[in-house]
Parts: sequence; structure tokens; C-alpha cells
Amino acid sequence: MKIKNICILGAGTLGSRVALQAAISGYIVTVYDVEQKSLDFSLATMQKLLGQFHKSGQLSKGQEREVLGRIKFTLDPMEAVDDADFINESVTEEADVKKESLASVWENRSQKDHFHYQYFVYVALYVCGGFRATDTVLCISLS
Repeated sequence: MKIKNICILGAGTLGSRVALQAAISGYIVTVYDVEQKSLDFSLATMQKLLGQFHKSGQLSKGQEREVLGRIKFTLDPMEAVDDADFINESVTEEADVKKESLASVWENRSQKDHFHYQYFVYVALYVCGGFRATDTVLCISLS
């Protein structure tokens, strides 16, 4: 399976940077969070970083627009995972917030027969109630 669409769960400092790097690398990215202020922070962070990349000569203004054009932001968990080939979990380390966010995405994922969930991070399964016999999980580490 070729990965084209990436969902980033969590629009904080880490999620924003992961999303931006994925978009710079050419992936279509959806950033999901449970709070609009986090999505606003994420966009502002990305715009600031892209400005720095432009000033340093790493990206042109046209490339900045292309990168931002590959990123969408949503509060809707169903929209977030709709076309996802890969999901990155970058939710805050507060247990209740992580559980709410992961459970919401997990519930929406189970409603779609065609959903590619092989790459979902195992922590989501642990936090949201454990593994089921029908779950497929692949844990990867990119170093």
C-alpha cells in the first residue's frame, strides 16, 4: 500500500511540526484536534516555520503556498481519518485528553469498511480498551 494521506492527531508543538514536514515531503495531511485554538496555533506555527524556511532560502513563496495547500485542519474525527493511509498520534500526554481523542478516532474508524488502519499506533488500542481479535496493528519506529 502506498501512503499518500496522513492524519496527525494533535495540533500542538509536535503534531504541527510532524504535519508540516509530511506536507513538505509531498504528503496530503489532515491535522485533527479537539480544540479550535489548537488548530489555530498549529497553522500559525507552520506559517512561522515556513517563513523561516523562505528567509533561509530553503523554500520559495510558491513552495510555501503549495505546502500549506496540502494541509487541512479539522475538529471532525470522521473527516480526519476519512482517507488516511497513515495516522500519527501526537496528542498531549494528559491521559484524559489522549483517551478522548483516540477513542473518538477509533470509534469513527470502525464505521468504515475500507479504512486502512494497519498503521495505527498501538497506544490507541491500549488507551481505548485493548486489542480485539480482528485488529491489525503495525508499530514502526523511524529513526
